[in-house]
Amino acid sequence: MTFLEAVRPAGLPDVSRWTGAYIVTLKDVARARELRMFWIAVLALPALMILLDAGARVLRRAGYLNRETSELFSLAQDLGHGELAGLVLFAAAAFLVFAAAKLLRDQRLALWGWLASFMIADELLTLHDRFRADLGNYLFPQQEHLVARDLAEILIYGLLCLIALAVILVIYRRAPARSLLLAATMFVPFAMLGLFAIVVDASASMLHLYGFIPDGLHAGLMIIEDGGELFATGMIFMAALVLYQLGRRDSMASGLRDMH
Repeated sequence: MTFLEAVRPAGLPDVSRWTGAYIVTLKDVARARELRMFWIAVLALPALMILLDAGARVLRRAGYLNRETSELFSLAQDLGHGELAGLVLFAAAAFLVFAAAKLLRDQRLALWGWLASFMIADELLTLHDRFRADLGNYLFPQQEHLVARDLAEILIYGLLCLIALAVILVIYRRAPARSLLLAATMFVPFAMLGLFAIVVDASASMLHLYGFIPDGLHAGLMIIEDGGELFATGMIFMAALVLYQLGRRDSMASGLRDMH
């Protein structure tokens, strides 16, 4: 019996058994030997980026690096090494999710591939950057330009998250248990991305704006926020890879059964 058959809508009567069977299967796929190097790389990448960013800032303050050189290692740099790594991970995740949707015969799953594709378009076309300056100056004219821009960025990302949640609810409102379990696998890392991009960013910005934390601590929190976003992006990639591997296993199991 394949995974798809085990959790088909009219199959097991107990939702907890669906969830339990899926989690066991997912763990088995995620722990496969062929995925170990991917896990190591995804976990090590944000840690390395954070160390490079923090180290460059320390060296700059000590006078060993100038501003231009230190910014090459900044995670916040537009289309810098951090954002480029994130773009590669998003592109790979989108490809894998589209492939997994076909293998698992669940077209709703493709939604997460489109979300990853939107993140790529947002970074490459600097969509939110085009609006945050004008929106910030319009909504917060009494604030400094950088503060107004940061506040506007938080509002833009918050609005995008609400729109994404509305779309997800509409698409999955009558989805079978199987689709909901597959969606949960992608939802968790995307929610993690929102946590760092909105909650951590907004909290640090507000605390700094009203003088609760000094500049140095705010800079450190921003490094953690950018590194956390990269970590969450890596988890999105790994979730997509695990679902793709799950789809391959399920497809192979179906093929073997048909042969017999």
